[in-house]
Amino acid sequence: MGDQHGDWAYEENTKAISRLGYVPPEVRGNGPADFDADRVSAEDRVRFRARRRAKKTSPLVKTLVIVGVVLVVGLVGTGVWWLSSGEETADDSGLAYEALEQPCAPLDTSVMSDLSGDVQPLAEESDTIGSKTEQVCAVRIGTEPGTGADVEVSTVVFTRDAGARNEFEHVAGKAEEADPDTFATLDGIGEAAFVVSRPWSEDTGTADYSLHLYDGNAYLYARIVVYSEMSETEIADRAAAVARGYLDNWRG
Repeated sequence: MGDQHGDWAYEENTKAISRLGYVPPEVRGNGPADFDADRVSAEDRVRFRARRRAKKTSPLVKTLVIVGVVLVVGLVGTGVWWLSSGEETADDSGLAYEALEQPCAPLDTSVMSDLSGDVQPLAEESDTIGSKTEQVCAVRIGTEPGTGADVEVSTVVFTRDAGARNEFEHVAGKAEEADPDTFATLDGIGEAAFVVSRPWSEDTGTADYSLHLYDGNAYLYARIVVYSEMSETEIADRAAAVARGYLDNWRG
């Protein structure tokens, strides 16, 4: 086919194409030789080697290194938090109440002793769910039909004060909506309180009074059902005394 270089003005056109970004294989093959030539400075060699090392570094390795650093930092932070808060009690955290091993321990039913001196346990339970602990204590006072009363104190203790307030407001809204005629707010106990009362009924042979309150990080529900006729004021006073005594003994 003749002299290809001469026919195509090889040298001149190669230079023109090189300016457009194309480098012929013959020139590309001289890279290593040019690297060792005298016209390549020591500084250029350092930069060249750095680029080669950077290209050889696997992106996966970089990712694993970053993930490893993040995990180490996270574990260190978790360890510091655990050491600083693992032994924290209600007093240390600034909370007024902590979960009870025996939910019936703070209950004082002496205000009901005129009905009967016989007190029988009905329930004592505790269950921790997430950031709250639900506790129940129930007793029966008296065993003769048509006498005595059932007393229940249920509490929910939270890891923050806002939890008790939110629980109280939710229950209060539901109770008032369900039966506004039996709903009333109550002052002088806890941070806020309300009652739901059902006066003595000859048909059922009972009077039913429920007191709800929140104080600090605790929500409390006290219910008294009496089986002999009793005025609403009298049963209200007894329910308030039971609830107040429970809180005092719990904090103490």
